[in-house]
Amino acid sequence: MLSNTPGINRSTSWSEVKSKVSSDPRYTAVASDSCREDLFKTYLKTLKEDTPDVIRSKEEEKLPSFTSKKKDERGEGHPAIEDFRNFLAEKVTDSEGSFESFKSKFYRNPRWTDELTAVQKKRLFESRVREVKKKLLESQATCDNTRDKEEQSQSLHSPSVSENNESSTSQKEAAVENFTKFIAEKVTDSEGSFKSFKSRFDTDLKWTKELTDAEKRKLFDSHVDEIHRKNRELLWSILDEIELSLATTWDSVKDKVQGDSRFISYTDSEKKQAKEYAVYMHKKYLKAKEDFRELLKETQLFTFKTKEILEQGSFSLKDFEDAMQNDKRFTALTCISDQRDQMILAYINELSEKTQPPD
Repeated sequence: MLSNTPGINRSTSWSEVKSKVSSDPRYTAVASDSCREDLFKTYLKTLKEDTPDVIRSKEEEKLPSFTSKKKDERGEGHPAIEDFRNFLAEKVTDSEGSFESFKSKFYRNPRWTDELTAVQKKRLFESRVREVKKKLLESQATCDNTRDKEEQSQSLHSPSVSENNESSTSQKEAAVENFTKFIAEKVTDSEGSFKSFKSRFDTDLKWTKELTDAEKRKLFDSHVDEIHRKNRELLWSILDEIELSLATTWDSVKDKVQGDSRFISYTDSEKKQAKEYAVYMHKKYLKAKEDFRELLKETQLFTFKTKEILEQGSFSLKDFEDAMQNDKRFTALTCISDQRDQMILAYINELSEKTQPPD
């Protein structure tokens, strides 16, 4: 009943409403007047507090029609409109938000003028939002244009990526070249380690910081490997010219090696020389065995029947060896004759296992 009764708001008194609804059957259905008043007060609490615009709108409804018409006729240039437009210019600085949220925030502000209708204010607000949005777009376009020009200018006056890379590469190459020369000055043999080299020279001015330790180690190892290669080639070339048997020791030959005029450029220690000699002799030993194997294949003394002949006792192993004694490939293994005999027997067994060729 109360919700259907016009003109009730939170400022309406019970006496005003009572005179309007006293004839309604729903009014008389409530037993006592105090109960009716309590229900009325409870109803008022459910009503939202009217904003100034709502109150003003209701008041305008009560005014003669010429008042609203007069407000609607206020156009551009009217002081109230200009003042509210300035107010919006101060408060609305982005294109987000709605008129309702703006209204809820500023309706208590003294500049929220009563001289304009809610419709007029909303139109002015929306106009301000469009204006802000336009300015933001223009500003963004200007910034983009300025940034593009700056980037173009920077690209014209700044070194290109390729130029920077070339400069960096050139500096790196120079650092590698200088450090390689530094190593060559300080390292003359192949026996030192990078760790000991670093501990001796890392305070030197030529110990460049432009290279990492890994890069320096790689250059160091490369230099040491080259020294080792040259020393080995020199030593082995001298040994190739000396008549050696597989039984010749380093002590018996080192004086002859070290007396060679070429040996003056050898830089490693005598201990390293002995080690390299052992490597050389091992290669010589393997080569001698390989050559003797070729001799066994070349001679026609051995066939698939040789094993049977030896077992019958018709010939001895020495008989076969005597037939090869003038060949250097045979005599080269004299100092290890036991191994030579084993090689002969192994070859004879190998032949005996082969199928007898057809007649």
